[in-house]
Amino acid sequence: LNYGDELSALLCDVENVEFERDKRSCPDRKMQRLIETVETELRQCCNRLQQQEESILDDMAALNADMKQLRSTLDEHFYNNHVVSDEEEQTMRKHFHSIQDKLTDLAKRQKQNSLKLERLHACESDQIASVQNYI
Repeated sequence: LNYGDELSALLCDVENVEFERDKRSCPDRKMQRLIETVETELRQCCNRLQQQEESILDDMAALNADMKQLRSTLDEHFYNNHVVSDEEEQTMRKHFHSIQDKLTDLAKRQKQNSLKLERLHACESDQIASVQNYI
């Protein structure tokens, strides 16, 4: 799954949200500062999450190239009726298992990002509601 679109939408939402308040008319300077700090932290969290997602996508592209190379090697051996030695077979198996492990890791990282995205969205919604209730 690619959460890049959701992440970008969330980032844009956080950056473009108008909280229907005039900061100059906020009666409590401490509350104003708190609201601004939360807004800033939400944006920074979204930026970090977007960077993590970009890293995952880069890793997926590298893994895709790795899988193509393995398939090429396998095709070369099987289509040319090449007899594979035990050592070559073990090397290919290790390569395959390495790819499997990397895919599992990427899936876990993407799932973690998805959960973080859900949490950030909930935080953003709670923060907007809190600000509107405060005004």
